[in-house]
Amino acid sequence: PTLPFDTLALLAPALGFFGAPESMGRVQARVSIWWGTEDELCPRTDVERTLAALGDRGALRVAEGAGHFSFMHAPPPGVREPLSDRARFLEALSRDLVRLAGSSA
Repeated sequence: PTLPFDTLALLAPALGFFGAPESMGRVQARVSIWWGTEDELCPRTDVERTLAALGDRGALRVAEGAGHFSFMHAPPPGVREPLSDRARFLEALSRDLVRLAGSSA
């Protein structure tokens, strides 16, 4: 089936779920993966494996200093935030996502 979008953004995704062989083979959309260098739940190796499976449809955006939950407006209770200014990070992320959505129109 054809999906109504051609671009997908994954923010700090738990990519282990997509680790099965050929799991990305049917994805036809461009996929931008945002990953934080302080992500303790999603190792970079998972990101790289997913990017390799996506081939030229995949792109990585590295968020320096961001953790797994830095991408959320309200992280779970008790989570240590590695960013000194998460609000500023989220504003910049929002602008990037709007640009990404606009480029697919």
